[in-house]
Parts: sequence; structure tokens; C-alpha cells
Amino acid sequence: MIEAADVDGGNVRAFAAFDQGGEEMRCVVPPNKLWPDAVYCHTTPDNRVVRMNRDGSHLTQLAKLPAGSNSDGAIAFDDVGRFGYPLLVATGGSGSDGGEVFAVRKDGRVQTIGSYPRSRRRREHRRRSGQVRHRGRAGACSRSTRTRCRGPCSRSTAKAT
Repeated sequence: MIEAADVDGGNVRAFAAFDQGGEEMRCVVPPNKLWPDAVYCHTTPDNRVVRMNRDGSHLTQLAKLPAGSNSDGAIAFDDVGRFGYPLLVATGGSGSDGGEVFAVRKDGRVQTIGSYPRSRRRREHRRRSGQVRHRGRAGACSRSTRTRCRGPCSRSTAKAT
């Protein structure tokens, strides 16, 4: 169920109902006239991108992301043209080991444009719970008894593919 409300949060009402495939969903509307005027949603955990009319009617599946795991996700329009004005959709989330970023085109084509590592918040939780141990001044850390890394363990920069 998607609900709509006034700007101040009042007058909450049912907007649309459909099988969202999970417990969370992210939705956006286009910021410009480059995309058909509609509501675009990323459903989780099944990673579908759907489009519905502004009145909540006529739901269409635009794309299915080629992601292999559940996600909290994120969705936004590229309104500056960095990737050719697609709908940008990310998988992963605060409880995952990273995720991928996809460009979804108006015709439903999906292109992987990047990935990102485990979230800093998740690493901090693991560090505090003793699952990650820091060693030495150089910032080396051990994530398990067999895996070690050099440098800061809290980097979370996106890596283009």
C-alpha cells in the first residue's frame, strides 16, 4: 500500500495498492520532462522497477535489476546528465555487504554503472562487536583469521565497473 499526504504530513490517504514483493519500497517522480510523468518505484527485495500513473492507476513493470540479493535500495533520477539522464537505482543497504548501481532507461534497458563496498555503519557495528580487529599503527585490520587488508578500513568510495 502506498499512501499520499499533504506537504505538512496531514490528510493521509491511500494512493495505490499492489504486490510490492517485500516490506520496503522507494519511489520518485521525474524532476523534468525527459521522462513520462509518473511515479517510479524500486520494490524490495525482488528488485523490480515499476511505473504507475500519478493517480495510482495502471502499474507497469519497467525493469528487473540483475541483482542476486535482497536490498533496501535507493532510487533517483540523473537530472544533470552524468549518465545520460536515466533512472539510477541501487541495490544493497545498511545490512548488506555492499551493492550495485544501475542505470535504467525509459525503454527498460538496465546497465550496471558501479558498485560500492559494505557500508561504514555496518563495519562500525562489526568493529564494536569484535568481528573486526584493528592492528598496528598503519591501519591494517583483520576481518577474519585468514583475510587481512592494509590502509583505512572505513573507506566507502564507489567503484565504477
